[in-house]
Amino acid sequence: MRKQSITLWICLVFGVLASFSMHTLAEKPSAFDVVEATISEIQAAFNEGRLTSRELVLLYLARIAYYEQSINAVLAVSHTALAEADLLDQARAEGKSYGPLHGIPIALKDNIQTTSMPTTGGALAFKDFIPPYEATLTKNLREAGAIIIAKTVMSELANWVTGKPMKMPSNYSALGGYSMNPYDGRLDPRPHFNDGRSALSTGGSSSGSGTAASFWTASVGTETSGSILSPSNQNMLVGIKPTVGRVSRYGIIPITADQDTAGPMARTVSDAAILFGVLEGAMPDSNDPATIVCDPPPNRDYTAFLDREGLKGARIGIPRAFYYDKIAPPGGKRLRGGLRSDQAALMTEAIKFLKMEGAVLVDPANIPSIVDPNPQNNFLNWGTCGDIKGRRGQDSNCSIVLKYGMKRDFNIWLSTLGSTTPVKTLSDLRQFNLSNRSQNAIRYGQVRLDISDEVDVVADKLRYQVDRKKDIYLTATHGIDEVMQKYRLDALLFPGKSGANMAARPGYPTVIVPFGQVSNIPKTPFPEDFEAKPAPFGVSFTGTACSEGTLIKLAYAFEQATQRRTPPLTDPTHSFIDQHPAVLSRSDSSDEDRFVGVWKFVARESRRSNGEILPSKSPFQRGFIIYTATGHVAVQLLRDTRQAYPIDQPTGEQAQAALENYIAYYGDFTVDQEKGTVTHHRQAHINPAQETDAVRSYAFLGNRLMLTLPSSTINGEEVTTSITWERVE
Repeated sequence: MRKQSITLWICLVFGVLASFSMHTLAEKPSAFDVVEATISEIQAAFNEGRLTSRELVLLYLARIAYYEQSINAVLAVSHTALAEADLLDQARAEGKSYGPLHGIPIALKDNIQTTSMPTTGGALAFKDFIPPYEATLTKNLREAGAIIIAKTVMSELANWVTGKPMKMPSNYSALGGYSMNPYDGRLDPRPHFNDGRSALSTGGSSSGSGTAASFWTASVGTETSGSILSPSNQNMLVGIKPTVGRVSRYGIIPITADQDTAGPMARTVSDAAILFGVLEGAMPDSNDPATIVCDPPPNRDYTAFLDREGLKGARIGIPRAFYYDKIAPPGGKRLRGGLRSDQAALMTEAIKFLKMEGAVLVDPANIPSIVDPNPQNNFLNWGTCGDIKGRRGQDSNCSIVLKYGMKRDFNIWLSTLGSTTPVKTLSDLRQFNLSNRSQNAIRYGQVRLDISDEVDVVADKLRYQVDRKKDIYLTATHGIDEVMQKYRLDALLFPGKSGANMAARPGYPTVIVPFGQVSNIPKTPFPEDFEAKPAPFGVSFTGTACSEGTLIKLAYAFEQATQRRTPPLTDPTHSFIDQHPAVLSRSDSSDEDRFVGVWKFVARESRRSNGEILPSKSPFQRGFIIYTATGHVAVQLLRDTRQAYPIDQPTGEQAQAALENYIAYYGDFTVDQEKGTVTHHRQAHINPAQETDAVRSYAFLGNRLMLTLPSSTINGEEVTTSITWERVE
């Protein structure tokens, strides 16, 4: 059964909201607008006394509470975020500043280790796993004053679980379910694609949905090949995919040390640059030898590169072949690559802007390994072994670097976790997944894990070295390096995320900037009666190793000249049931099975011991309860009088109002059919005092479910209260 992406995690948010300090809100309501707010704007509000870190966290949590049910961007929310905010507010009041992110809420992809929240990679085997140490970049963030507010959903294990013939959707995992794109979060209606995924792809394996919707100020993703650039492109974000080694990978669930890196995802180039400087670290990390590759700028300050005139005189190459125009690789007849007409028009406009800003365009500046007539020297003939055709014995014409690296580096990572790790080897993980198929551990299979585990790290080392050398030759020596040296370029301009694979293999940097929107036209078309909304589309500046400063300068000047990012439209009043109908696997073979599903609130009724019905005084008139086949329960009740406050301009008082009008909790449930009771084992409640087991008597009445609370004494009389729910089919 697929995870219900709306309430199973939103109630974790409500559990955090329960710790709001109401007296603080009452004393000093904030009028600060967090939507699209930048780090500089937030710091200015801090310094001017218009905002505190606590208020900022509350405002972000209010947005999560309203929109998470639609977007499913959050895998875990920090229960220490408000306490951390209080300490940072106190330090600020004492004149202390820990760095450029002092009091700023940042979210991390859930393959980046934290000890304040689980680190799972989205894999069922790592459910609730708290690692014994934090990632180096997590420490860097905390030292700079950042508040790690949440862990984001992600493509499970950074999308190295499965491949063709059963390709996993972007931002899907066994634990997180399907994340939705806030620019069009409707369910995909196409046959064979209507499994719960978003009609508009989210990109992956990092998540950009929460950052796009202003759930936090910025986030940190990771990339092996496209996993920062892809979600940034799909969510109108700025993403910096750094040179491999700029940011320590220690404490990050790996695919391969040859290509893995972490990097910032933000709504502006300025925010991405600030976050990037913090991630890099002041000194090389002894736990990651690659961190000696590049020297950081003075004080790790990338804001020095934020030059509005940065495009003047810059030499930018346009790699037309394949990336803009279709091309048939040598030995092949089928045309590959190229842009659709609307994408091409957008890139033509981008190039005009570059010229207007004083850039020197070299057009074309084709990448040599893309147009090389020798099939052995043409990158288009050299793929990655990442699906069923990449098995041992069938992998002679693809690079084994990723599957070799997964076997080597995943096992090394597991060894650093000591006795706490739930599995000890990649083989153990595969076996766990097979043993837990019924729990949806591998809904789409695990082909990539299988082909990785068949690697012999010792016996296959020579083959790996040969393939790694070829990767570097085709993408760097005979690729990016050659074209940039030939034309003395500062950067190459790629449409969207299209250059990700070329830059990923040598570990070269790219900065992507939002620029516009194009039609959402998948290869398998939507039904005629489905009107797809436009898809975001960005432009990418790519350079050679350690050229991030130059790329940030170009990206910033382009961003300031164009200003094309627009936030997603969000509506806090819509019913999530309308947008996300239940898709639950159930049968009626037992009462426990009969519970599984989505139920909407019908009525609450209280009776005296003599059966007399008391006048209804229930303040709650709307709500839902969800029971899942995996044993989870989530409850949400709200007052009918609740008015949707202007979410784009929330205040501290309005965040408080959101709390007062909700009952919500998340947990597990068990059924005692003999006693006729269901127990809700509440794990996260809007009222922490109620994070205890709640026992209810139950009765099924056709398509309705009546839950009866234990009797209580009111004004000396024994009163029994029942709540009736109706199944949502």
